[in-house]
Amino acid sequence: LRNKLVNFTSSTPWFKEMLPKSWIDLQNEVIEASQHGKKFLSSTEWNDLAKKVGISPDGYMFKISTQFLNDIGTIRFAGMIISEVKARGRHSGTVFIDTAYMVDVLKGLIRHDRQALLDFFKGTGSTQKLRMVNRLNACGKLDPRLFPFIWPATESSLDYWSVIRQKDMKEKELWSSDIVQSENEIKSAVELLEGFDL
Repeated sequence: LRNKLVNFTSSTPWFKEMLPKSWIDLQNEVIEASQHGKKFLSSTEWNDLAKKVGISPDGYMFKISTQFLNDIGTIRFAGMIISEVKARGRHSGTVFIDTAYMVDVLKGLIRHDRQALLDFFKGTGSTQKLRMVNRLNACGKLDPRLFPFIWPATESSLDYWSVIRQKDMKEKELWSSDIVQSENEIKSAVELLEGFDL
């Protein structure tokens, strides 16, 4: 298998082509920002990072380098490149740079055991939220009112996450730290899911 992969890769037309130094510099800047606790960048921050390494946000290299870093998994970008934004007058979206964060966001939605949510809403008597969780389990339809309960922990869901962290539940094992801490961070997490078409 290894030899077949090597043979296939070496037969592609772009094999051994050099990458522009600015692309590698941009990748290194992303890795460094991620290592310093940054989970995502606004479109303005992404433009500034590109400028820092000599890539003009108005040039075609900006679009290509963004797409390249997205394709190799360094970033996740589902918005429009800034030149397209200027032409269409629309927002460009967020650039996600922390792989562990992206996995945690996906984990919040994709995990299969939602028994803790069911138990919590049964205990609080919230039949409406119980129905929302059942709809999520049966149909995969996530009601926006459940967002705070998908990832730990915003103020609106602190009661739930306190119960989870006090009891010995499977859910507790999934979350070593808080993933979202504000409504804006929830919006960013949802934007990431939408970027994956989930």
